[in-house]
Amino acid sequence: VFVNGEKGKVPTLVQRGQTLELRHALRKEHEWGKGRAQVEVVYEDDVMAVVVKPQGMPTHGNRGGEDAGATASLGASLKTAILYSLQPTPSTDEPLRRPEHCHRLDAATFGLVLVAKTRPALRRLTADFAERRIRKQYRAVVHGKLIGEGVIEEPVDGTAAVTHWESARTVRSLRWGWLTQVELRPLTGRRHQLRKHLAFLGHPIVGDARYAKDPEQLHRGIGMLLAAVALDFTHPISGKPQQIEVSEPPKFGKFLDREDERWHSLAGGADAAAADEQEEEESQKGVPAACLEVEQRQDPTE
Repeated sequence: VFVNGEKGKVPTLVQRGQTLELRHALRKEHEWGKGRAQVEVVYEDDVMAVVVKPQGMPTHGNRGGEDAGATASLGASLKTAILYSLQPTPSTDEPLRRPEHCHRLDAATFGLVLVAKTRPALRRLTADFAERRIRKQYRAVVHGKLIGEGVIEEPVDGTAAVTHWESARTVRSLRWGWLTQVELRPLTGRRHQLRKHLAFLGHPIVGDARYAKDPEQLHRGIGMLLAAVALDFTHPISGKPQQIEVSEPPKFGKFLDREDERWHSLAGGADAAAADEQEEEESQKGVPAACLEVEQRQDPTE
């Protein structure tokens, strides 16, 4: 606020006959695409982008809290980082002053985030999320042994929530018994849905400081092993189908390989084989009723 052409201060008293002027602080264009806080951009055009949020970076704000995991000191939010990572839009159709993320990931979660650069793109993408037209896929490492695939139907905070899961890899662990890498597809979008559903199933995500009930299930220093790895959506302007995929962080595979190698090198032999057979028989006992097992398809010729 300026008073007679001079910037006003809190104690400034306005007198009759003085001229008040409100000046908007417009963001300079050169701030787009420049700055130290940047994230990986896997897709970008004139109206939207897809970026990769690192683990430990909050989507907005400056706090990761207990969910930030092992990399909580990144020093910026995704909201700030995308401003410095993307190019200004040349579109004249309601361009945004700064790019806006269209959905959120927990601070401790790594993965893909859709970003809009114009108002029409933001409206379309947020509507598609609300109407469940955007398909998301996650990858996680969980405690225990899961075989096959299934659907978890369990309310989250009193609201219906559905998650499809499929086992991708199981390994033995000296410390935790079994570990499983799972592919996850949330059919609804509740807060902490995947984390709560897997904990409900009795297989919390490795490193989940909030929902792992047993302190022994926390792996200090590795962070939470949950990643948003794929997005299927319709382009908000062209209407063309888009499929974006990234790999999970290398530490997912390294963690499983290390646990598997330690088991076979230190437990190995006949004892390990016998333990595997016993665990195979007991691995699916006690699965909650809300987890509806999907029967494995068999070759009719067998």
